[in-house]
Amino acid sequence: MLNKILIAFLLMFTLGSCATLINKKGHQVNFSANVPDVKIYNTDHELLGTSPTTLTLKPAATVNLVFEKEGYMSANTELTSSELKGAAFIDAMLFCIPCLIDYPSGNIRKFDKQSVYAILKRKWADSLEKLDLTIQDIQWDISEGYKIGNHLREELIFKINQFDSRSYKESFCKIWSGSPYLVSGCNRDKNFKYVGHGQEISVKPVIKKLQMNISSKAGNNFTQCNMEVDWCFYKGNEKSPVKVIASDIKRTMEGDDRRSVIHSMLSEYCLNLSDDAELYQFLRGVQGQKSMSVNKAEQLAVLTGIRPVFKKTSEMISTLTKSVVTIQHDEGHGSGYIISKDGYLITNYHVIKGKEKVNVMLDQNITLNADVIRWDEQYDIALLKLSGAGFKATYLGNSDSTSVGEEVFCIGTPEDISLGQSVSKGIVSGRRKFEDRIYLQTDVSINSGNSGGPLINDRGEVIGMVTMKLVGKGIEGIGFCIPSNTIREVLQLKELIVKK
Repeated sequence: MLNKILIAFLLMFTLGSCATLINKKGHQVNFSANVPDVKIYNTDHELLGTSPTTLTLKPAATVNLVFEKEGYMSANTELTSSELKGAAFIDAMLFCIPCLIDYPSGNIRKFDKQSVYAILKRKWADSLEKLDLTIQDIQWDISEGYKIGNHLREELIFKINQFDSRSYKESFCKIWSGSPYLVSGCNRDKNFKYVGHGQEISVKPVIKKLQMNISSKAGNNFTQCNMEVDWCFYKGNEKSPVKVIASDIKRTMEGDDRRSVIHSMLSEYCLNLSDDAELYQFLRGVQGQKSMSVNKAEQLAVLTGIRPVFKKTSEMISTLTKSVVTIQHDEGHGSGYIISKDGYLITNYHVIKGKEKVNVMLDQNITLNADVIRWDEQYDIALLKLSGAGFKATYLGNSDSTSVGEEVFCIGTPEDISLGQSVSKGIVSGRRKFEDRIYLQTDVSINSGNSGGPLINDRGEVIGMVTMKLVGKGIEGIGFCIPSNTIREVLQLKELIVKK
C-alpha cells in the first residue's frame, strides 16, 4: 500500500511538470512563401532557415521574424502565443507544488499558428514608366444560395454579403501601388467613380467557381479552398477585356474565417500579377504611346507677358471665347485654348492621344490643322501648333495666387460640337492631391467635351485646365483642373514680352 502511495505522488510531480518537459525544445512551425528560397531571420538577423521549411521555436509572448530574398522587398511577421491553461496535471490537485514550479516558467505556451505564409513583393526599377490602373469591384458568377461546400457537418451556402468587395479592393490597391503603376479609385467612398480619359487600364477579378470545405484536426480548424478566377483587364470604358488571365487557385489554410481565406488567396494571386514583367509590358503597350519627356526639352518662349484688362465681365467673356477652340478627330472631340499669337495652344493629352495632327475649329467656324508638338501623358497635358499668325491668345496666370472661394469661369465644348464656346460659372472649391499631383477643385459645370478647356478667374487670367470630374450617386459639381503653373512647368513654357 505504501508503494502505491509513493508511486501516485511521483506521478503527480512528474505529470505536473510535463508542460515544461514538452515545451523545453519548443514548437514546430511550418514556413512557406509566394516565392521559393526565402531566407528567414530573427530580429538579430540570425539566419534560421530557408523556406519552405519547418522550424522549432520556443514559444514566447511574441516572436518577430523577417523574410528576405534578393530582388524582393522584405516582409515581417509576428508569431503570438497563448498560455495553456490547466496544462499541468497537478493543476487540478489540492497539493500544488509542481504547479508552482511550472506556471511562472513561461513554458506553458503554444503558438497561435502552426504555419506561416509570407508574401514578398518584387522590387521594380524606379526608371520604369508608370501605368495608369484602376481597381474594379469583384464580380461573383456564383448564384446566391448555391452550396459551395461543408463546414464540419453543416452545408456551406454562398451568400454574397459574406464577401465584401471593399476589403479586397483596399488590399489590391496596396499591392498594385508597390509596382510600376499609378492606381486610382482607392480609399474612396463606394459611390465615387472617376471619369477617366479613356486610356487607363482597369482590372476586375471574376470569380467563376468556389469550393470550400472546413474540417477539424487536433482541435484546430482548417479550410480547404479552390477558386476559379478570371482576371479581366479593360482599357478605358471598353466593354470587352483586352486580356483575360484564367487562374485556378487552391490553398489549405488554418482557421475557418471564410472572408479571410478568400481575401488571402486573391491577394496572393494579385501580387503575382503585379510582379509579372510581361503583363506590365503588354498593358503598357495597350495603354498607348509612351509619354514624351519634356523635362530636358528646350524652353519655348511663347507665353504673352501682357496681363489683360477688362472693364466688365461680359467684355472679358466675349474676348476670351475667341481664344477657345474645339479639337476634333475621328474618335471624338475636346476643348483647348490658344496661348500665343503665332498659334500655340494647350489641351489635355487624352484629347489628342495617339494623334500627330488634329482638326481645330476656331470661334468663327474656321477649321485649321494643328500639329502635336509636345506632351506629358502622366500630367495629361499637350501642346499643339496651328499654322499662321495673328491669333487671339489667352494669358496664363499664376495658379498659386488663386484662393478658395474665388469666382471662376469655364469655356469649352460640352457634349456636342454645336455647343462650342459654352460658358459656365462657379468658384474654386479647394485644392486636392491625387497620385502626388495637385488639382484645383471647382463646382463649375463640366462635361466630357470640356476636357482641355480653360478655367479663368474674374480678371480674365487662365489659372487652370479642365481635366476630369467626379460622378456618382448624390455627387454633383465636383470637377478638377490642372493648375496653370503645373502646365507652364511640365511643358517648359516661358514668357515672351510682345507688343500689342
